[in-house]
Amino acid sequence: MATQLIRPLLFVGIVPAAALLAWPVFSQPDSYVRITAPGTVTALDLRLMERVEIALKEARIAPSGIVLDREGVSVRLTDAEARHHAISSLKRALGSPYTIAPDATPR
Repeated sequence: MATQLIRPLLFVGIVPAAALLAWPVFSQPDSYVRITAPGTVTALDLRLMERVEIALKEARIAPSGIVLDREGVSVRLTDAEARHHAISSLKRALGSPYTIAPDATPR
């Protein structure tokens, strides 16, 4: 009897909690681009961040923020159109060894 009551309560509690946790990711107006270096990066690569900044400046794209972490660089942009333009510009500037993709997770 107790398990019959617990299951619906868990469902009613877990689904709204998951929706609340996902809300910031899906509701934010900013767009993100993630740039990761090939292989495993053990040290912070300031040169990658500098190359990203230069490539965006040459493409006349003004990011809202650039963050360097262990996995690579995240660029925050104002909208999806800027993100699309940034992805194509960064692919041309950095070349094929780097993975450049849209990112939905704010850093």
